[in-house]
Amino acid sequence: RRSAPFAAAAALAAGVVVSGIPTFDQSRCGVAIPAALLILFSLAARRGLRQALGGLALVLAGVVAVLLTDPLLDADALFILPLCAGVWWTGRLVRSRNRVAAELAEHSQRLARTREERASLAVEHDRATIAAGLESAARRPLRAMVELADAGGTDVDERPEHARETFASIERRGRESL
Repeated sequence: RRSAPFAAAAALAAGVVVSGIPTFDQSRCGVAIPAALLILFSLAARRGLRQALGGLALVLAGVVAVLLTDPLLDADALFILPLCAGVWWTGRLVRSRNRVAAELAEHSQRLARTREERASLAVEHDRATIAAGLESAARRPLRAMVELADAGGTDVDERPEHARETFASIERRGRESL
């Protein structure tokens, strides 16, 4: 009934009819009705609507055959037909809920992947912003040191004391930058 519920429904319908043929006076309701309910639930929960409806028709035909031929059942046993329909409908409801749960699980996985991608992009953006800030912060003092070095380098031969002061200033700015 689990792996091939439609085939089980067909086998139940055929089995009920065949088992009743010899005398049409055999008690089969104790086995046939619980089996029909199990098959109906499996069929409705595991198969598409078209196949589930076909299986419902087969099982209902088998149950009608049991109702007409089983000596233990009388007209009061007609409640079995709506019971079969209710069990089938419950199986369809379970199928629907399982499908919704699977869709929600898939959607959750997609959201988790999207969240991870966004976090990764945010980290990359922050790194790029920090790198650009560091570059501009380091560029200004280095430019000033280069300008001082150019000015001090031309004064080395002419004014050595001024050149020493300039190189000391370059050293001080370099240490501050570091």
